[in-house]
Amino acid sequence: MTRRDFSERDIHMALDGELPGEERMAYDAWLEANPEMKAKSARYIADRAAMRSAFAGVMDEPVPARLRQVVLGEAPAKASAWRSRWWLSAAAAVMLAVGGLGGYVAGVD
Repeated sequence: MTRRDFSERDIHMALDGELPGEERMAYDAWLEANPEMKAKSARYIADRAAMRSAFAGVMDEPVPARLRQVVLGEAPAKASAWRSRWWLSAAAAVMLAVGGLGGYVAGVD
């Protein structure tokens, strides 16, 4: 087994249980030999526990539909063409009324 220093990434991998067995044993030995890093590791563990406690209620909530759509790349439900362009239909009706009224007034002498 080769003695080495562990990076910040390695520390987080160890805390998450992602270091392979042999590396984990080397990490544990390294941690025992480095009290400063052992204290830092303990702070990370305490921080993780505090965050889990603080957000425990949020983790039980359902994911909002809009967020799920963004993350999963789902297209939001589209409104019908009539609903999304109601203003265009209203403008056309006003122009038709103005044109009809203008034609009527112009034709009456």
